[in-house]
Amino acid sequence: MDAITTVAVETAIVEVTVLTDRAMVTRQGKVTLPPGVANLVVAGLPAAIDTDSVRLSGQASGAVTIGNIHTDRTFEAEPITGIEEQIRDVQQRITGVQDRLAATQR
Repeated sequence: MDAITTVAVETAIVEVTVLTDRAMVTRQGKVTLPPGVANLVVAGLPAAIDTDSVRLSGQASGAVTIGNIHTDRTFEAEPITGIEEQIRDVQQRITGVQDRLAATQR
């Protein structure tokens, strides 16, 4: 039996749909897979992700079979630097959008 190769998949967000109680985020990545069985690893997803909502699709020049999707929650040992600044930035952007929305409702 051949060894199973683990391949890290770098993804980028390509679409976001905001709903009243959640957001649907579509990420896209590209990998070159070796022949045989491979595990694809997508890191950096939000801790609050609904693991039952994770979906995978693919395109290939040859035959590819997607066996299953397994999710694991792992947490970074290092603290996230600059998170407070990022939170303040997002809060300011939300306030700006709320102000613009309020102005249109007058």
